[in-house]
Amino acid sequence: MKTVGISTIGILLHGKSTSIVKKIAPKAVEFVMEFNEKNIMEGNFEKSLHAPHHYLNTAAVRDSALKFAEEEITKLFRFRLSVVVHEGRSITNFDGWKEKAFNRMEKLFLKLNETGHILVENVTPSSFFKDINEFFTFSDRNDLNVCLDFSHVMANEGNLKNVFSMKDKFKERIKKFHISDTVYGKDRHLSLGTGIMPLKEIKAFLKEFDVPLINEAVMRESGDIVQFYKEEIKKTEALYE
Repeated sequence: MKTVGISTIGILLHGKSTSIVKKIAPKAVEFVMEFNEKNIMEGNFEKSLHAPHHYLNTAAVRDSALKFAEEEITKLFRFRLSVVVHEGRSITNFDGWKEKAFNRMEKLFLKLNETGHILVENVTPSSFFKDINEFFTFSDRNDLNVCLDFSHVMANEGNLKNVFSMKDKFKERIKKFHISDTVYGKDRHLSLGTGIMPLKEIKAFLKEFDVPLINEAVMRESGDIVQFYKEEIKKTEALYE
């Protein structure tokens, strides 16, 4: 069985302790690290990390903000695990500022890539790149490995045609997948099968891969969160047989 796991994003949003992953018993857990979080939970599962992103910008034009992003991500390297890092954001379209932000992001990624094991994740809706092929071209040029988020591509492009077409060209860059369901134009982190994601096509695409597939769904209704993630794991495993 290929490696299937869950992200702790939904657990954190519900205000629960990540210790409940022991009850869920996934094969892999991607821990979303919060400010000054010093430890990750031990357990019989494959571990990886996601750098905080709601208060970091890896393309910040202010020196202090960019230094803060670098320091927060670098802290995670002490765990000697792979770290997913979001593509940075351009906060203004003033002449020349977007290019400046992009160049700062590129330099930071190159520096981080020499220090630890980062996987750069495609984002939405403020990507520097017009489509996923352009994102992969950037990653390839800078020798950066990638965490490919299917929902982010759907939100940006409305389909996965570019993802499916680039498989042979950029396959070796992909070291992890994120998946959840969504609606057009947004990244909603829905339960698999409740949105517009073309799951049959994704399953066919995934056949040639053997890297972790992390489910990022967030429970939207009241109920048993442990059972919710157990069901998500089953659905994710069925995609990645």
